[in-house]
Amino acid sequence: CEPDDDKDCCFEENRDFYWCDASTGFRQDRCVEFVTSTICSRCDTGYEDRSGDAPEACEDRCGDDNDDVCPSGCPAYEDKDCCFEQGDYYYWCDDVPLGKSLNSVCVQGADEEDRKLCPDYYYNDDGDRLRPASTSSDSDLDDEEDLNDDYKVMLELTFPNNELKDAVILVNGREIGVYTYDLEFDWDISDYVRSGVNSIQIKPDRTIDITSLDVRVKKK
Repeated sequence: CEPDDDKDCCFEENRDFYWCDASTGFRQDRCVEFVTSTICSRCDTGYEDRSGDAPEACEDRCGDDNDDVCPSGCPAYEDKDCCFEQGDYYYWCDDVPLGKSLNSVCVQGADEEDRKLCPDYYYNDDGDRLRPASTSSDSDLDDEEDLNDDYKVMLELTFPNNELKDAVILVNGREIGVYTYDLEFDWDISDYVRSGVNSIQIKPDRTIDITSLDVRVKKK
């Protein structure tokens, strides 16, 4: 598998690379080591890191899914914020569904078969999920309690030294990249947690000493 052909292969090549969901006009432009403002324009859907965040050079442009803004003229299938602006019944898939075209990432509902093609699941602006109703585990997820909007869940780590910490943290299977020399690291995991039992796994690229790891519910 070539890094330019598959997102997982791209980040396996280097966890600090950036990925473009759409095919570009240049070979080897989907998986790139760095992004400038000029390179941004080559990717219609916007480059993203392994956590789904846009590189600094591409922030606030069409394709930045985490800026809560839909730029003028940006298609709904290229920017999550533009998709949700279409209406309450529109749902988004973070990756292009298997065997489908790019415009299938933003849908007004989805039938049972299409739901299975989204690598994770379709969800709307409120976080409600469109999941295949074929397993008991899916039914359990639909019955989960939602986190009160007045609160957030923070993952907090402290370290005993200023050495480089390079790792991936998995919260219920969702990746958070850590690359810091700081003594503290925190991340809002409100969208990653669920009611009941949750899992946290740390996959370091090098030895890391951790003083503490806490998950705290805080008022916004």
